[in-house]
Amino acid sequence: MIQTPAKLLDVQRVAQKKWVPQTDGTVYWIARDPDGWPVWFFEVPGKEQETAAETLAGLLVQEKKQAHARTMELYQGVAAHLDGWTVDCTQFDSGNSWSGPDLRYKIINGKGHAISLSRGRGSDRGKIHISGYWPVKGEGGHRWTSPHDVRESSPDIGVSESRGYEAIAREIQRRFLPEYLRIYTKIEAKITEELIYESRKARGWQGLVDAGLVVNPRERNGEQAGDLRIGSKDADGGYNYDKGYGDIRMTSADTVEIHLRSLPLETAEHVLEALRGGENG
Repeated sequence: MIQTPAKLLDVQRVAQKKWVPQTDGTVYWIARDPDGWPVWFFEVPGKEQETAAETLAGLLVQEKKQAHARTMELYQGVAAHLDGWTVDCTQFDSGNSWSGPDLRYKIINGKGHAISLSRGRGSDRGKIHISGYWPVKGEGGHRWTSPHDVRESSPDIGVSESRGYEAIAREIQRRFLPEYLRIYTKIEAKITEELIYESRKARGWQGLVDAGLVVNPRERNGEQAGDLRIGSKDADGGYNYDKGYGDIRMTSADTVEIHLRSLPLETAEHVLEALRGGENG
């Protein structure tokens, strides 16, 4: 087995070499995380080692299958002792399809809550680290949230794997779930509040657009803005600037920022009168 790699290669650089032993005897080899997943790729002098009979790509696929089986055993073993919780394993695209699908593991309860298990490394080797997934916000769940959004810290605990799956599940119920569920509920409440606010802001903006003076309405990073064309349309359907122009943006669900330019004096007087009327009202 290779002990000291001579050169650390970037994953994509190695991938471009198609994972085959080189004609000069150089061989690629793998370092593994505690679950057995290949995480680093080394180039070593092949003359000091036996050249692998199979290509590295085939070896990676085989090792990922073995790591998957070991990970599933851990998740299923713990989930079996958590009433109402099951294992969820889904594929996701990390761009490494050359070595088989990448997988994301969770223990879920069907209510949005999800638990993550990971094996420790280094001084933590032999421990199972337990953490949680958090709600996602937006259509399709595109924006991740965090306990920091509600001024909390992410709870996590560690349990020795040698204690067995039942003991790990018991510690999850006792030391992890109460705090995790408390913070999860706080984040959900904050998301609901933000969605109500954003909906009210969107309705206000649509009302301004429907008034007919806003052109090129746009939204970027949750901010609505557009251009103001106060003049009449010409024969080609474009806007004249005979009565001024400007821009507008929503600054909150209840306030708007407007910049007006090149207003005729009469129009400016009407604007000021309207503002004075608003003050009196």
